[in-house]
Amino acid sequence: MIAFPTKLLSKISQGDTLEMMAKLPDECLDLIVTSPPYGVNKFYEQDKDGDRTPFWKTAWLWFQCFKHFKRLLKPGSYLVWQFGDNTLGKCILNTEVHTTIPMTVLAWQIGQKVGLELQAVRIWCKRFASMSVPFICNTEPRPILDYEYIWTFRKPGVVPGWLGRYLQKVRDHKISRRGVWDTTKEGLEEFNEAPQPKMAAGHRASFPLAIPKWAITLYSDHGDVVMDPFLGTGTTAIAAEIVGRQWYGIERDPQWVKYAKTWLAQTRTEGIPLRMEIA
Repeated sequence: MIAFPTKLLSKISQGDTLEMMAKLPDECLDLIVTSPPYGVNKFYEQDKDGDRTPFWKTAWLWFQCFKHFKRLLKPGSYLVWQFGDNTLGKCILNTEVHTTIPMTVLAWQIGQKVGLELQAVRIWCKRFASMSVPFICNTEPRPILDYEYIWTFRKPGVVPGWLGRYLQKVRDHKISRRGVWDTTKEGLEEFNEAPQPKMAAGHRASFPLAIPKWAITLYSDHGDVVMDPFLGTGTTAIAAEIVGRQWYGIERDPQWVKYAKTWLAQTRTEGIPLRMEIA
């Protein structure tokens, strides 16, 4: 194993994530936490003319990412992959009515193909879910997708220093025991809200700070290196700093690189208190 490049620690690389990951040495990461594009026509999934990215490109991107993850993770380390289902079946598959494409099938197959083992499955019930085309709920009986998935993959191998049946680097924290996180309940507002610079509202795809904070606390040790290859507004980087981990982020859009740096500077100055009692 080669140490992660010191010059990249606590840094954000602006550019294509596949190109950036290709430059990193083998087995240099202790944890990857990210929320990837999953083909639901977000602004970052459109071409320069505003057209939808073909579904095959999303599948290809996932596959290429997982191949990099398998190479970059140390043996026994983890990938936390937060994603949702694709609701554009009518557009993508030319179905008669609006249909859903279960992205879980794609994630599991890719993990199997590259040799990453699915260690845990969790469901995140969201408070802020909405239907982009409300009439569909009435004309075609289907629910609002007020949930997403948080899957944990493990790279096979022995974690240095972890012996016997404790080969898995997983902290005994109560939130690791819950399979469903219902953040619609009262008293869990901090899961959905965190003080961020105002321009964050324009992103509309960032996950709550507590998700990467939970993942980093559970699946890594102090001093470990955490990477987010789709850094977006910088949430994973903020979480890593809060819990005392080293980190590296990749983001394609210079607007969000600038935003993430602003939020990081704000956090380092003011701090962000956030409880872990979320499940």
